[in-house]
Amino acid sequence: NPDNYCYCPTVRECAIADLENDVWDMSNCPECIDGLLSLQGCQGAPVIMSTPHYLDADPSLIEAIDGINPIKELHGTYLNLEPMTGMPLQAHKRIQISVPVYPTEYFDCMKKANPNGTVFPLVWVDEGADIDDDNIKKAKGLLVTPFLAVDIGSGMIIGVGGILLIGV
Repeated sequence: NPDNYCYCPTVRECAIADLENDVWDMSNCPECIDGLLSLQGCQGAPVIMSTPHYLDADPSLIEAIDGINPIKELHGTYLNLEPMTGMPLQAHKRIQISVPVYPTEYFDCMKKANPNGTVFPLVWVDEGADIDDDNIKKAKGLLVTPFLAVDIGSGMIIGVGGILLIGV
């Protein structure tokens, strides 16, 4: 999609289109790393978005920084819906903001950094909402009670019909 070129600044020069399979071969694109969304080409800021702890991203990102430990339950985005009504019960969108870091002589800790750069995480955010107990009770009353009433009513009608059938 040409509208997405800005998310990988060098994609036009390095990606090879595989028209037969309708995919791009990105193996020659060192800046286009799975799991990263570079905002520099679109927004002008050297900011990279990803899932927290580089969940489901290229393994080289996880290996480059000590302390990165992606866990799907803690770092994944999800939406739990009540199946009958589609009412959201839980929603969590988790994102990580990182910056590209390159070796420099100005800081001792950065002298040994990867010459091609490292994606350094700054912060990750969990934007989420969970339904509270009061609303769970309301939803249960609206969802379970009508089905319970129908089941009880059906049972009573079958019982009365059986008694009338036997009595006649």
